Amino acid sequence: MADALLWLVAAEAIGLAAFPVANFLFGPLRDRGWGFAKPLGLIVVSYAVWILSYAGLLPNSRISYLTVIVVLFLAGSTYAFLRRMEIRGWLRREWRVVLAGELVFLAVFGAWAAYRAFDPNISGTEKPMDFLFLNASAVAPAAPPEDPWLAGHPVAYYYFGYWMFGGMSMLTGVPTPVAFNLSLALLAAMSGGAVFSLVAGLVGAGGGSRRASIASGLASVGLLLFVANLIGFWELGSLYHVGGPRFYNWLSIDGIDSDQPGEAWRPARHWWWWAASRVINTHDAQGGGQDFTIQEFPYFSFLLGDLHPHVMAIPFVLGFVGICLAVFLSPKRWGIGWLRSHPVHGVLIALSLGALGFINAWDFVTFGGLFAVVVMLKAYRQFGSALPLAAIRALPAFALVLGLALLLYAPFYFGTFSSQVSPTAPIGPAKFPTRPIHFLTVWGLWIALLTPFVIAAVSGPVRRYVAWGWSAVLGRPDASASRSGVDPSILWMLAAALVVPFLVWAGIHLEVNPGAQISDLGERFLAVLPLAVVNSVVVIALVRRACSGPADGTSFALALIAA
Repeated sequence: MADALLWLVAAEAIGLAAFPVANFLFGPLRDRGWGFAKPLGLIVVSYAVWILSYAGLLPNSRISYLTVIVVLFLAGSTYAFLRRMEIRGWLRREWRVVLAGELVFLAVFGAWAAYRAFDPNISGTEKPMDFLFLNASAVAPAAPPEDPWLAGHPVAYYYFGYWMFGGMSMLTGVPTPVAFNLSLALLAAMSGGAVFSLVAGLVGAGGGSRRASIASGLASVGLLLFVANLIGFWELGSLYHVGGPRFYNWLSIDGIDSDQPGEAWRPARHWWWWAASRVINTHDAQGGGQDFTIQEFPYFSFLLGDLHPHVMAIPFVLGFVGICLAVFLSPKRWGIGWLRSHPVHGVLIALSLGALGFINAWDFVTFGGLFAVVVMLKAYRQFGSALPLAAIRALPAFALVLGLALLLYAPFYFGTFSSQVSPTAPIGPAKFPTRPIHFLTVWGLWIALLTPFVIAAVSGPVRRYVAWGWSAVLGRPDASASRSGVDPSILWMLAAALVVPFLVWAGIHLEVNPGAQISDLGERFLAVLPLAVVNSVVVIALVRRACSGPADGTSFALALIAA
């Protein structure tokens, strides 16, 4: 209990010290980034100790962490004092949202800390390896930590998550075996606080009331942290013998049979919940898996308790999505001039983006791409030009942020990091495409939740584009783009969105599969075409809103769905 309280106090202190920075970075959001302050503070503090110890200016020690936190607190306090009237007025208006977000953080931390207290063993699965990296970071005299498997060499893995929580262990004096479990509880709590802040900000930006923002934020916490995929329906069906052997053989999900024994509401087999993360597979006549695929989700990951990079990344990924939302909602024009007049803002964006790849490498590509989409849409709105021209105008400032993100973490990206995994790994031999029933088992709940929203958002813009296209085919000049508010270049962009990704995939597929036939590619294209068409409809609505509608939460939500 004492260790948990000490850990919580340290997290709150870092969040409080970083809140003025969050207030500056997330100003357009309803809670001004209160839910993002703790993950943002961890990035800032851990980065400072990491880069200073790398340069030999400070050791990786408790006193270094305390020094950096004090400096951050003093700098933030100065900013808060200068903006005290503005912050006081905001807090008077939005204290309920801030309180609700903080209560979410505390409740989730308490719940997961209690759960870890009942299952604290660091054994099984890949926990020992995660623990090894955590210990390597906690005992390193300076960055980079030493590779536990190859003495005298630096860790070649993306280790920043371990570095952050190793630093928390050092700062609090909590032993690393306890820190391992408290890190999982803190990650869940920061994820809950961050998604609450993000969704409350989205609803507020869309004109929703304060009550709607809080209710939506609470619902998002439940959906993120305590909801699984749809495998539970198949489990219950098999327990109550709904459907026969033929159906469950066709379903082909490990462990789910028509005659499995159960105990009331759950199966009796050992680790019955494990199958929820192993839905996708194709079995041969002997029952052997042919394309064993792992698709974890947060609830499963926190139950399992592996301190993996993809788990540690969750609150920091949400924080960067919040940054994208704040940039999108800001009335300030995107471009080189914006970076020149707001250099600190640009550095903080780059610091957060660069950290994502250092925590979990693929996230740099994924969320760098999301940021590119956001600034392109912002440029499209502010310049009022064709979409390709807007993209060109947005590119220089985006490239500067991207380059700075790599430069800030250059000792990692260009120094110690190496990977045995090829960038083409996601497009390897693919003899067994994902079956629709497995796809729907993983994504069905989210499709059901998003479909009404998408239909409401896209109906008007799609109707205009269809009318314009039909009129153009019939040769009616009165249905011109200038009258309908339709940008004809969007049609070219849609064609590119459909064709270019497929051509890139096809080239890599043929390269890594020497025996592949070009004729196979046509079948694959037809298989993904319905999903691509649906996504194109979302893109049409998104660009239409970006052209003539408000920069609001709906537009940003469409951008997330399309991405």
